[in-house]
Amino acid sequence: MTTRHLSAAVLCTGLLAGAFSLASAAARAQVGDGGNSSGGIPLGANLIQPDKVKTEEEKQRDAERDAAYRAAMKKIPAQAQPSNDPWGGVREPAKPAASAKKQTGANAK
Repeated sequence: MTTRHLSAAVLCTGLLAGAFSLASAAARAQVGDGGNSSGGIPLGANLIQPDKVKTEEEKQRDAERDAAYRAAMKKIPAQAQPSNDPWGGVREPAKPAASAKKQTGANAK
């Protein structure tokens, strides 16, 4: 290998190492150290909030809202679902089966 190729390889390796270290530093900045006051999300943090227990009043309000929704949905007339055939308007209508044709000639009984 010539000196020129060697220096290009060293430069390329150094650039890649610098890019990886910057990327890992950015990821590390988003996650804190737990007890450290650096901000960010502590390692092992539970991000899912526990379910809130509803009061009787909230349960009753939800039941009334659901009943009103169901009543409103029953008032809407059912609509026919359109065909999901993109070539439906291009094709010819279905032809009768071959067995339904009239038998003529030697095959007629």
